[in-house]
Amino acid sequence: MCCLCAGERWAYATMLLEHVLRQMDCRILNFWYDINCRYKNHAIAWAEEKQELNAELTTWVSKLMSFPLGSFHGPMHNALCQSINSLRSIPEAGLGTGEPPEYAWSHMRKSGHLLQYMSLATRALHLERVALLWNKSRRSNLVQFLVAAYKRADLKHREKTDELKSIMHQAVHMRFSLAQVRAAASVVVVCSRLL
Repeated sequence: MCCLCAGERWAYATMLLEHVLRQMDCRILNFWYDINCRYKNHAIAWAEEKQELNAELTTWVSKLMSFPLGSFHGPMHNALCQSINSLRSIPEAGLGTGEPPEYAWSHMRKSGHLLQYMSLATRALHLERVALLWNKSRRSNLVQFLVAAYKRADLKHREKTDELKSIMHQAVHMRFSLAQVRAAASVVVVCSRLL
């Protein structure tokens, strides 16, 4: 039983994880949660507590399962957290966002004020219609979306390249050796690729 007015709690994610791993007998490669940087240790500790019940489950959660941050919530974390927990650093996670429902909910949220006056049946039909229209608009605007995403990424890359050149120029004037500057620049480039 979940109390939805209490907000997010780790117990809800753990309950879902246990249900999927034990009762549905599914093995998850990536467990998406917007605070996985903190939740991962909790999930591993939970699995180790259950070791006497199921050693395979403990091994799966602590060794084989990953806990990436999705790109929707990733920018809200600091750079170190992003570089360690980014979905880009996990081979099985791919290059997706990891959080398509977040984008859908942000679109459906516009209907929130209308839903309070609808019956449950009408509410379900309305949300289904909104979801279908959102899906259709995503499909029909795919080319424009990809072009805009490319332009944003290119602009961000140029900004970061200029910023890196400026930092390197300042470092040379501060009398750092060229080797130190190059080493620092390579760290910045690696971190920017992970984001």
